[in-house]
Amino acid sequence: MDLLRLEVRDFGGPLRWRWLLTDEGTGRPLADHQVDLTAPPDEFAAFTDLYRYLRWNAVPDRRTASEAEIVTRVGAWAGRAVLGEAVGTAISDAAPVTVRVVVPAEAAFLFGWPLELAHADGGPLAARGDVTLVYDLATGQPGPGGDG
Repeated sequence: MDLLRLEVRDFGGPLRWRWLLTDEGTGRPLADHQVDLTAPPDEFAAFTDLYRYLRWNAVPDRRTASEAEIVTRVGAWAGRAVLGEAVGTAISDAAPVTVRVVVPAEAAFLFGWPLELAHADGGPLAARGDVTLVYDLATGQPGPGGDG
């Protein structure tokens, strides 16, 4: 099984940063994505607090179907805007794979965001069954591909 490192770089606040995806062993860059959520759509509110959003926005008399529709819409948005298509495709292409998601302390809010729901190659990463995300708070120690 491959090991990849998805790292927050160029952190400009909770709405702007860059993802860098590298091979964990060699540090070789595989993909990157500039995240800019400064003009967030409704999906942003859902993605950052999914449980509350579903509770208040799902249609009560068809809750299960409505929640599934919301999660699908939000996952597709997250795949494009948060994870990025290039990063998602690189992860899918490497499957089966474990991805170490490394974030600095100031971006620890990302631990609460459901990145597993982000769509890559037409569906959520979590539904693939061969992609695992492991979250890691950056220690400031250099990793194989640069600063950690």
